Amino acid sequence: MTDPPHPAVQVERAVLGATLLSKDSIEAAAHIMGAGPECFSEPAHQLIYASVMRLYERGEPVDAIAVHNDLIAREESEQAGGAIYLHELTEAADTKNVERNARQVIFTPAPIASEHAQWMFDALPGYLDLLEGTRKAPRPNALTGFQDLDKLTTGLEPGTLTVISGRPSAGKSTLLGNIACSSALRHAVPTMWIDQESSHRQVLDRIFSAEARVPLHVMRIRTMTDADWARLAVAMGRVASSPLLLQAGRRVDILQVRQLAEESGAELVAVDGLQSLKPRRDRETREREVSDITRALKDLALELNVPVVATAHLNRAPLQRFDPSPTLDDLRESDLIAHLADTVILIDRPDMRDPESPRAGEADLMVVKHRNGFPRDVTVAFQGHYSRFVDMAPG
Repeated sequence: MTDPPHPAVQVERAVLGATLLSKDSIEAAAHIMGAGPECFSEPAHQLIYASVMRLYERGEPVDAIAVHNDLIAREESEQAGGAIYLHELTEAADTKNVERNARQVIFTPAPIASEHAQWMFDALPGYLDLLEGTRKAPRPNALTGFQDLDKLTTGLEPGTLTVISGRPSAGKSTLLGNIACSSALRHAVPTMWIDQESSHRQVLDRIFSAEARVPLHVMRIRTMTDADWARLAVAMGRVASSPLLLQAGRRVDILQVRQLAEESGAELVAVDGLQSLKPRRDRETREREVSDITRALKDLALELNVPVVATAHLNRAPLQRFDPSPTLDDLRESDLIAHLADTVILIDRPDMRDPESPRAGEADLMVVKHRNGFPRDVTVAFQGHYSRFVDMAPG
C-alpha cells in the first residue's frame, strides 16, 4: 500500500485537477495565485500549471490532452509525470473549493519561536504516531461556522472582541474550538488558538472527535474501529493542510499572545480563558487585573486588525434566580468585559437544568450584546460526545 500524498501536495493536486476541467477554475486559481507557477512545491506541478496558463492566455482549450501535448512539444512531459499523472489530477480535482484550496497553496507558515506552539502539519505526525502506537497495542469577516449566528453578526469583524461565556460545562471551550476550526479548516483563514487548560493531545482529541465524528471518549481511550480510522484519515488531511496554529499546555500573558499573533500573521485569534491569562503586573484587586487583560485583548484586536474571540467565566448568580438563564451582568470579576466586548455570546443549555427537558440536546447561543446589530438568541444542537455544536437540522 503506497502512502497518501502529503496534505499540501493533495491540495496542489486538487487545484491543478480543477484547472484541467473548467475555465472558471483556471480564473479562480489565477485570481488567488497569479499566473506564475512558483507557489507550487512540486516541480511537476509547476510545469503543469505553467502549461495551463500558457494555453489559457493563448485562448486555447485547456484539458488533460491539450496540456499533455503542450508539455510534449516543450520536452517536459516526462518531468511532469506524463499522461497518466494528468489523468490522476483530474480524478483528484475539487472544482467546488478552488479559491480555498488556492489560498492554502500560497499559504507559507511563518517560523514560530515558541516551543509550545505548532502549525498543524508539524503537530500531527507525532499525534498520529501516538494514535497508531495505541492502535497496535487519531478578507471578508471570519465566519463562526453557524449559519444563523453568522447571519446575525455578519461574522467576526477585524478589530473586534467577542466574548463567549456560560455556566461550567456549558460548552465554552467547545464552541471556541469549533469556531477556530471552522475558520481555519473550512475557510483557510490563518487562525491562532490558545488553550491554557489542556495539553496538545487533549485539544487534538477534541478537534478530531468533532471533525471525524469519532466519540470523544473513544479518542481518549484509543479504541477506534476501522470505520473510525477511515474518517480520521480524511479529517487528518484537512487539518494538516489548514492554517491553524495551536498553543496549548501552559498559561501565557497578553504580551506572549501578541507576539505569537504577530509572528504567525494570524487573521483570527482565539483565547480559551480570558481570566486565566497571566497579568503583566500585580494590581490591588482581581477585578483590576481582569480589566487590564480585557483592555489588552481589545487593543490587540484593534492594533493588529484581527477579530479576537475569548471565553470568560460567569458567576453563580443565575443558579439562585427564578429564571436561571445567564445575563450580561453575570460575567465574573470585571464589568469591563461586558463594556469592552463588541459581542457577548452566552451559552444556555436547557438540559443542564432539567435532563428530561423536551429541548434536550439543544443550546441557545444568546447574543446579549451586539455592538453592530440587534441581540438575539440562536438555537443550535449540542453534540457533546463529538465535542461540537452544529446547526439545527432544517424543519
